[in-house]
Amino acid sequence: MSLRKIKKAYAKCVVELDRNSFSHYCNVYDIIIIDLASIVYGLKNPKEFLLNLALARDYVKSRFIIVLDYLEEKHKVVSNRYIKLLEHLHLEYILSENESAELKAARMCREFEGKGFKCIVLSRDYDVLQIIDKMLQPIKVSEKSWIVRRVGIDRECVNTYL
Repeated sequence: MSLRKIKKAYAKCVVELDRNSFSHYCNVYDIIIIDLASIVYGLKNPKEFLLNLALARDYVKSRFIIVLDYLEEKHKVVSNRYIKLLEHLHLEYILSENESAELKAARMCREFEGKGFKCIVLSRDYDVLQIIDKMLQPIKVSEKSWIVRRVGIDRECVNTYL
């Protein structure tokens, strides 16, 4: 089965569960794993987003873990630009050396859930839903606030398209 067919099936079977501010979810989940490349792709100032995470970490329930794409050389070049900043801001990060960042994030989240933590992935990419059932996806980003939607996957729907 082609990757394109799988992606198409997942895109058709996504169900919006709710939407709220990102800060709301930061007090609902124990761990939010962030697919950084996916998120910063749509931002005017990615450094500001990371700075806000660093400032928020002492005031919210969630622990933030950032996953950097490190699968291919082109990913490494971009990710290496962020590593120093992440270290300077004391933000926790991990490199996805064997797989894409979104799949690494989803696998990590599933492991944390297995240990009793409430975990979710923040990404724009539906590939996350191949491994876990819910994710956060930004839908409106402004300088003052983020509105995200929590989406799930209808597995029966996926089976009809595969």
